[in-house]
Amino acid sequence: MIKHPFKKLVSIALSAVMIMGMSVTALASSPQTDGYHTSILTDNSSVRISQTSDDNFTYIATYDKSTGTIQLTQTSNTTGAQKVGDIAPIKPQTRASLEEKTFTNYEYEITYGSPNTWELRRPGDNAFNWVYFKTKETSKNRSYLTTFRSAVDKINVQEGAIVGALGMSALSVLAAGAAGAGAIFTGGTLSAAAWGAILSAAGFSTAYVSTCMAYDQSCKDAYDAYWNTYYNSTIL
Repeated sequence: MIKHPFKKLVSIALSAVMIMGMSVTALASSPQTDGYHTSILTDNSSVRISQTSDDNFTYIATYDKSTGTIQLTQTSNTTGAQKVGDIAPIKPQTRASLEEKTFTNYEYEITYGSPNTWELRRPGDNAFNWVYFKTKETSKNRSYLTTFRSAVDKINVQEGAIVGALGMSALSVLAAGAAGAGAIFTGGTLSAAAWGAILSAAGFSTAYVSTCMAYDQSCKDAYDAYWNTYYNSTIL
């Protein structure tokens, strides 16, 4: 089942303006000297294109300022084989609530009773919807539900840390980058160089690569926990 959380679309215009109008700060600096061989290929009023590389691949991230989207391309350094990620919309930021709702759409809702009823959610086929299922808590699925809940809570904490370090607009960029490219390249998580390209294209320092990778891994853990719960539950 798919829900379309229209409440999360209300601030899209404001978010786009925030992202496209980000002023130069300590985090949005000149090209970095780092281990990812970062270079800015193009930077004008319409687009910023960044390139990074590691021993295996070269990554090009394209941030379209006019449409508020980001796209990542991976090219093999040995064979030249290329994979192109989706053009992912940079989703407007909304604060995580006490009901365990996260910006990534990994969420849960518990209705307490005898037994408790759970609704588990994960991102759908784009940045603005989610897929969900409902189940009753039983002795069979209790541990899986707890694992999913812990994974979502961890994402929630990390999102708060990212907002504190990089700002609300940065969280939108990072979530879009993961959604558009993560599953294509490395089975659900991106490499350090890939994250370096996304950060650089969006105007942020590649010093935050490790932060992005930890956040990316937490989302993958939540995804796995979602399906483990699904296969061990009776779906309502």
